[in-house]
Amino acid sequence: MTAQGRIGHGAKLYRGDVGTPTNFVEIPGCTEITPPMPERDTLESTEMHEADERKRYVKGLVDLNVVTAQMNIKNGETVYKNLRGDILSGTARYFRVAWPDGATVDFTALVTSLPQGLPNQGLMTGTLSLRPDGENLTYTDV
Repeated sequence: MTAQGRIGHGAKLYRGDVGTPTNFVEIPGCTEITPPMPERDTLESTEMHEADERKRYVKGLVDLNVVTAQMNIKNGETVYKNLRGDILSGTARYFRVAWPDGATVDFTALVTSLPQGLPNQGLMTGTLSLRPDGENLTYTDV
């Protein structure tokens, strides 16, 4: 039996324009990417008189997880300077996650953090955090 699953080697993260999903530039150095995934909240609506002693729920709002990218930091890259500028400006812009098989997801997000580790020995690494605003989310499957 052949094992099922695939590895993420070859996946990429891109930074795009503010208003439209165009002009994407690869964010280099990514070693792990967590793409946006929708999750629906539920609200308990159980009333005190329920005879079967079972909880009741109603659907809540859909939220997207925080998108993260573990990366090796390459100082001097223009894209990192632009990401720092995105944090300070607070402007949501388009990003794209591309899977190795060509599938993509485009979304708008705020850049919330880009901390960097400066070890004495070893690679400078950091975790980029993007907070999707939920307004734009487009999947393209292959």
